[in-house]
Amino acid sequence: MAIAREFALYPAMRSIAGSVVVRGEEGEAPAMNSTHVRLGTNLVWIDTSGAGDETRSPLFERLGGDAAGALSTGARGYTLAGPARADLAVLVLGAERGLTLEARRQILLLSLFEVRQVVVAVDDMELCNYDQAVFERVAQEYRRFAAQLGVGAAACVPVSARSGDNVLAPSTEMRWHVGPTLLAALDAVEIDGARLLEQPLRLPVEAVGHPALGGSGLAGTLVAGCLGTGDAVRVQPSNRVSRVARIVAADGGGDLSEARAGQAVAVALEDDVEVAPGDLLAGAAAPAEVANQFEAAVVWTGAAPLLRGRSYLMRRGPTAVAATVAPLKYKINPATLERGAAATLAAGEIGVCNLELSRPIPFDPYAVNRDTGGFLLLDRLTGKTVGRGMLRFALRRAQNVHWQALDVNKGAAPPPRVKDRASSGTRGYRGPASRPSPIWSTTSCTAWGATPTCWTATTCATA
Repeated sequence: MAIAREFALYPAMRSIAGSVVVRGEEGEAPAMNSTHVRLGTNLVWIDTSGAGDETRSPLFERLGGDAAGALSTGARGYTLAGPARADLAVLVLGAERGLTLEARRQILLLSLFEVRQVVVAVDDMELCNYDQAVFERVAQEYRRFAAQLGVGAAACVPVSARSGDNVLAPSTEMRWHVGPTLLAALDAVEIDGARLLEQPLRLPVEAVGHPALGGSGLAGTLVAGCLGTGDAVRVQPSNRVSRVARIVAADGGGDLSEARAGQAVAVALEDDVEVAPGDLLAGAAAPAEVANQFEAAVVWTGAAPLLRGRSYLMRRGPTAVAATVAPLKYKINPATLERGAAATLAAGEIGVCNLELSRPIPFDPYAVNRDTGGFLLLDRLTGKTVGRGMLRFALRRAQNVHWQALDVNKGAAPPPRVKDRASSGTRGYRGPASRPSPIWSTTSCTAWGATPTCWTATTCATA
């Protein structure tokens, strides 16, 4: 099966994968097979039934899927996608195996990746003589576990990949099933395509300069909202505000009056604003949060364990920033969903940690926007991906420190303290010599001739 570059970033995740996987560009097996195409419906297929092998799923083939990962038999067309891009998921459970530990881990992953639309197929029904009680037991076991994670089931369908029962046409062996076939269940799922359009503008800057704009401007793909000429926008994290002078389709389609989420565009601003790859173009009135410390969920995939205090690279789009785990708060047991104390994460384990970055970045919580809230963790020595994470929220200590414009000069400074040897008996000024001078007004300390080393709301210590 073919694989897109986005999903090729996954290293070996066989321990948390379903039986359907494909080969990545580096010769490693990713977690879930994926080709991301922005057409039709993106589908993540997870087969935990034990049928087939690591490169094929009999049920996917019976449904009409081809070797390129496309499923054209449905009403709207489906393309296999990674969990970070999937609109819905098909979870294949074995009638005899039931909800295995592997299946529980996959449901946990679907929850973390915010894939809430799931169609459950209970395969191998011929092995239990198409017994309705077996199907009901497996379906109820799934619903009970998934409900704890907020993951529902659009439909649960008993099927047989071997004979084709309930895959494309209703089964004569399971007349007790009054629900849809697997294909009909997929086509019936309603995909909320308007959700991203209703959100504030988010355009991650992928490159600076575009031929259609004479080598100037910025280029990127809208991941939320809409952008029109004349709109006020904010460049983050620099916080500079400007207006859109021109929008050009990146594929050479000419000028646009408006661009929508999913479109790749080049944008020219009215003002000469400094923009760099990795910046975020947001609506002036509804910017993203900016912080350098977060709580994040992490799916660890590296051969070496995650270590607290070790520096990694967080990659988001074209740029990377140094990230340190401090601390690992807990890891999640996929069998029971219990949280347990842990010092490290091994390959295939899932945990929640605090991350501290070397510089602030603009972001949205992953539950709001996958593109501005998701990230990859890379090993700084090898450059290989060792984990994938989802930003949850900024820590409070990362939000209450702000740069202040200060007006401190010689005229505003207090008079020097007077030495009083008679009263103190020692040389020096009254009071602690290290006490910082109070801030009397508001500009830069550099105008006063001092170098600021610490900024607070009320004092300015100088060196």
